[in-house]
Order: sequence, then structure tokens, then C-alpha cells
Amino acid sequence: MLTKTSAPNSRELAELRVRVEQLSAEIDRLKKEVRANGSNRPKPWWHLLAGKFDDDPVFAEIVAEGRKWRESQRSPKRGNRART
Repeated sequence: MLTKTSAPNSRELAELRVRVEQLSAEIDRLKKEVRANGSNRPKPWWHLLAGKFDDDPVFAEIVAEGRKWRESQRSPKRGNRART
């Protein structure tokens, strides 16, 4: 076993090389598995919700009320938001 005060001997270095090779092979295997599953990147959260409220009258009302509120915040002169 390697300690902080001693330099590694050739047996310890050989064991470390074997372990690093094993870990590299395992990482490569996992990367291939992830690519094969098509799960290389997670979908953005909004992909899970997009289109979920199509043809929903309650959601349409929420959108309309939000639009009315935003329009009420605009300055009548320039079309910008009113300053608070």
C-alpha cells in the first residue's frame, strides 16, 4: 500500500496501472451503453410540458388573462411597461 511518506515501488505502480486500465475500460463501456440507449442528453423540462394544454379552455383563459395584465402594464405613449 502506498503511503504519503514513501515512494511507490514497482509492484504498487503495476497495480495502479492495472486499476486505471480497468476503470478506463469501464468508463468506455458505460459511455457506449448511454449512447446506445439514446439517453446521451436529458430532455429539457419544457419538452415534457409542450403541448400538454392544447385545447384546454382553462389554460386558454389563463393565457388571455396574462396577456391582458401585460398590456395593462404598458405605457400608453410608448407601448413600454409602466414604471413603478
